[in-house]
Amino acid sequence: SRMFHHPLYLEIERILEYRESPVARRRVNSQTFQKTLATLRSSPTVNYDLVKGIKYEILEILYRFFLKNHLAPRSRRGLAFLRFIQQQGNNLEHFACFQALGENFSGTRSSGKKTGGWQDWPEDFRDPLSSHVQTFSHKHSSRINFFRYLEWLCQDQLNEVKRTARRIHMPIGLYQDLAVGIDPNGYEAWAFQNQLVTQASIGTPPEIFSPKGQNWNLVPLSPEHLHQQGYEVFIKTFQSMMAGGGLLRIDHAMGLFRLFWIPRGKPPSEGAYIHYPAEALLAILALESQKFHTTIVGEDLGTITPLIRKTLSLSGLLSYRLLFFEKTKKGNFIPPRRYQKSAMVAVSTHDLPTLKGFWEGRDIHWKTQLNMFPDPKAAGKEWNARNNEKRLLLQALRKEGLLTGANSGTHQVPPPFGSELQQAVYAYLARTPSFLLAVSLEDLLGDADTPNIPGAPSHDYPVWRMKAGSQGSGLHEWRDSPDIAKLVKVINRERRRRG
Repeated sequence: SRMFHHPLYLEIERILEYRESPVARRRVNSQTFQKTLATLRSSPTVNYDLVKGIKYEILEILYRFFLKNHLAPRSRRGLAFLRFIQQQGNNLEHFACFQALGENFSGTRSSGKKTGGWQDWPEDFRDPLSSHVQTFSHKHSSRINFFRYLEWLCQDQLNEVKRTARRIHMPIGLYQDLAVGIDPNGYEAWAFQNQLVTQASIGTPPEIFSPKGQNWNLVPLSPEHLHQQGYEVFIKTFQSMMAGGGLLRIDHAMGLFRLFWIPRGKPPSEGAYIHYPAEALLAILALESQKFHTTIVGEDLGTITPLIRKTLSLSGLLSYRLLFFEKTKKGNFIPPRRYQKSAMVAVSTHDLPTLKGFWEGRDIHWKTQLNMFPDPKAAGKEWNARNNEKRLLLQALRKEGLLTGANSGTHQVPPPFGSELQQAVYAYLARTPSFLLAVSLEDLLGDADTPNIPGAPSHDYPVWRMKAGSQGSGLHEWRDSPDIAKLVKVINRERRRRG
C-alpha cells in the first residue's frame, strides 16, 4: 500500500507493550526464538516470510496485552488509540478489513505465507462495498482491530522519528519515496478498483538502459475516473506520505503528465503513452506540500521532454540529477558549477548500479548472466562504453583537482575502486550548487550490487532482498566505520566551501 505501512518495519523493542509484557520478552529471549533470529541475521538476503512470521508472533502477544491493560480499562494509551481510529476514518477501516480478508482467504495467519491476491478471493468479497464484506467486518471486528493497532504503531514510530529529527536540528528528517504505481494485489487496487485500469500495467519503452523495455507490473489510475472521483486516491496517497517526513521523492514524476501503459500479456514494445491531467495534479501536490511542510523532488530521469521538466521546475518541484546522466553532448561529465540549483543530486538510484558497481561493471555482469541484453554484441558494446565513461569521469575529477596521478590510474587502465575514488566522486557532487545531495546507503557502505535490477527475474536475482553492507554488519558497525566518517567529513567540507 502507498497509503498505509507495513508492520515488518516496526522496531518491536520500542513498543510500550513489549516493555510491559513479561510474556513477550520471555518468548523473544527463548532459545528457539534466538536461534531463529541468528539464522535470519546471518543470511545475506532478507527472508520476508520468516521475518514476518516471528514479528507477527510477538505482535499478537503485544496486542492481547494492549487489549487487556490499555483498551479495556481505557488508559491514556487506549484512548489515544481510539482517537487515532476516529481520525483515520473509513480508509483505515477498509484497509484493516482488507488485511483481515487477505489473511482469512490465503491462510497467512497459520502459515505466514501469502498465497494469492484479492482477485483470487471468492467473488462476493472482491467488492469492498458488498454485503459480504460488511458481514465479515462485523464478525471479525477484533481481528480488524489488530490491523488498526499495527498501523497505529507504525505511525507512532514514524512520528517519533520525526520528533527526534527536529530535536537534533535535522529540518528535513525522513526522506520518503513514493512508488510510481499501485500493486495489483494491494489495498488500493481493491478499495479503489473503479478508478484503475486493471487490463494494463505501467513501465517503460525499450531504451539504452533497458533494451527490452520494462514492465513494472503496477496498475495505472484511470485519468477519466480520477477526475470524476475528485482525485481521491491521489490526495489520500500524498497526505499519507507527507505526514511521515519532510522530503518526498516522486518516483517517475513524468507520471503526473503521462504513463507508459502496456496491455496485459503484451511486451513493452507494444505499449503506448497515456496522458494525465497534469495541471490539476500539480496544483493538488503544491497545496498538500504546503499543508505538510514537505519538500518535493520529482524524479525526472529517462524518457522525459524538456517541456515537462520545465513545468515541474516552475511548479516548485526539485529536479533529480544523477552524476551518471549529467553529461555534455560529447559525453563528458559536466563540471559541478553547471549543475541545476533547484535540484537534488546523487550518484545513482536504486534502479542503477551503485558507484562501486558502476566502476566494476556489476550491472553489466548481472544483465549478461540474466540474459537481459537483446543480443551478445550488446553486452560487449556496454563494456566498451563503460570503460570510456570511467576514463571520462577520471578526467572530470582531475580537472577539479580531486585526484592526483598517484591514485587516478593511467589513461589506458583506470584504478581499482577504493575509498579515495569514492571520496573524490562525492566531493565532486558536493561542490554543485544544488540544494540537496543524496548519499545512498549502498555507496556509504561500499556495496557493489544494487538492490534492484528492473526487469530481473526475482528467482535469479535477490530483488529488494539483498542486505546492505558486509555480511553480518549492522548499524553499530556502520556507526563506527572510519571510511564512512571520512566520506561524511569530505562531503561536509565541500558543502561548506561552496557557501
